[in-house]
Amino acid sequence: MKILEKAFTNDEFAIQLEDWREDFTFKPVTIAAYPKGKWPFRFRAWCDYETMEEAEKAFERLRKGEITVLDMAFVTSIPGGKHIPMAEKIKAEREMQWR
Repeated sequence: MKILEKAFTNDEFAIQLEDWREDFTFKPVTIAAYPKGKWPFRFRAWCDYETMEEAEKAFERLRKGEITVLDMAFVTSIPGGKHIPMAEKIKAEREMQWR
């Protein structure tokens, strides 16, 4: 995997554009997101793309603040290796924090 570009979004995420084509033919390009700043928990979320052009366009829109990580279909892992939508994980983590 090669990291092609890194940036920060307006909604406190570090994002990076990843090229997986050398490692996995079925997962060519990914945008990964990591919460920064005020987030009380850490995780890695990702959104896969079929083409570099699609990924670059989405990455640039995130960087410019035209869309947010929460607007996209990012997924993340939970214990046991299951993948769930990132929004579900954020909701569950916030609910646990208020208990």
